[in-house]
Amino acid sequence: MNQHDRSIWNLMAHTKVQGPLLATVALAGFVVLLIMGAFSYLQMRLLFAVADGPEQQALIENMLWKYGSICGIGLLFGLGMVLLYGLLISHRVAGPIPRLKRQLDNMMENQSVELMTVRQYDYLQSFLQKINKVLLALSEKCHEFDPPQPE
Repeated sequence: MNQHDRSIWNLMAHTKVQGPLLATVALAGFVVLLIMGAFSYLQMRLLFAVADGPEQQALIENMLWKYGSICGIGLLFGLGMVLLYGLLISHRVAGPIPRLKRQLDNMMENQSVELMTVRQYDYLQSFLQKINKVLLALSEKCHEFDPPQPE
């Protein structure tokens, strides 16, 4: 697969960083769903307790079925959107990590300094600007002490 192909699974660039973040988001969403379900169940029990007869119970049951279906679909859609947003945000942080590792390996292999780059929307831009300043300063220091090359 081409490394530039865009799919939802390509957003999982660094699972050690993104995995725990997405697990936390999913757990939080599940807890919200659980609380909402418990609240709906308690409302249903209360409405059945105050219903006068089978007609009212049937009406309440029909109303609760529709309400529960709409809320359930909405909550699942919301959970999906939160997970997708969490994936996109975590990719802005963890996405550059494999590429930066490759750049560092290339610098070590070639014994040369290359400025590190990230996409414009990645969150590591300011951090990498500082790293690039350090790399340039170290490169200049190393070149000051290089012996002159014979011609």
